[in-house]
Amino acid sequence: LGFLSAETLARFRGRKPLWIHAVSVGEVFLALKLVEALREAAPDRPVVLSTTTTTGFRVAAEKESPSLTVIHNPVDLPWIAWHVLRSIDPVALVLVEAEIWPNLVALAKRRGIPVLLANARLSPRSERRYRKARALVAPVFSLLDGVTVPFPEDAARWSALGVEAAKIAVTGSVKFDNSG
Repeated sequence: LGFLSAETLARFRGRKPLWIHAVSVGEVFLALKLVEALREAAPDRPVVLSTTTTTGFRVAAEKESPSLTVIHNPVDLPWIAWHVLRSIDPVALVLVEAEIWPNLVALAKRRGIPVLLANARLSPRSERRYRKARALVAPVFSLLDGVTVPFPEDAARWSALGVEAAKIAVTGSVKFDNSG
C-alpha cells in the first residue's frame, strides 16, 4: 500500500534515485542487468527496484546493496501511487517489458518525472487485446517518454497503439542469462 519504513526511505531520500519496476523473476533479472549498467555509468545514482511477485522480490532482495533498495510495487491507486512517487522522488521511472501502471505513469508525468519502457516486446496477440481497449490505453501510452523494443515489428505495434514513433528505439533483444 505504499508504506515505506523510515530505514528504507533513509537509503535514498533526497538523492533522486532511478526507479525501476519489474514484475516477476524474468523481469527482475533484466532489471538487475540495467542496474549493473547504471552503476558503471553513474556509480553514485541510487536505484529503487520494485517488484510485484513474492519470488521476484526474493530474487531482487538477494542483490540489495547500499545503492540498490528493493521494495514491493505499490498498488496502482492514485493516492497510493502519488504518495510513493512523492516519497521516492525519482529522477526517472523505468518500467521493464510491458508493465504499464496507468495511475503511476500519469502521476509521474504530472510530477515531471520521465517514464521509460524498457525491452517492450509486444506480441501480435497483446497488440490485438490493446487495440480493443485503444481508447483507454492510447492516452497512457502517449505519456511514455521513451520505449526500447527488441524488434522493428514491436516498434510498429507500439506506434499503432499511441506511442510516438520518434520515442521508440529498436535496441535488439535484451534477454540476458541469469549469471552475474
